[in-house]
Amino acid sequence: MIESLVKKPGAFANYRFRQELFPTLTFRRLYDRLQKERPERADKVYLRILWFAARTMESEVEAAVEKLLDSANRLDFKALKAIWSDKLPASLVAQNGYLQELDMGAYDALLRAS
Repeated sequence: MIESLVKKPGAFANYRFRQELFPTLTFRRLYDRLQKERPERADKVYLRILWFAARTMESEVEAAVEKLLDSANRLDFKALKAIWSDKLPASLVAQNGYLQELDMGAYDALLRAS
């Protein structure tokens, strides 16, 4: 469902189950502040962050959102990802900011040996 809203962020304003897309009060605070500071881009930025939370670990993204809200940084996806990736071990974060795929070969070898 979130994928379709990300593709058409204008639909978010009239989405029937819109309130359900605020998983915590932190996400609601983020949206409200985006509406105040960047109303023309609020839906698009919020949905992109929500999509990212759905694809990664929502609680970690929420913690990054809290830090972003407490900082003087501009509220955008790039700033959020910078805060989020700072919490992860550098070995897991690729240059593009997404998690690298782990090589499970060593684990598979261990399973075969047992």
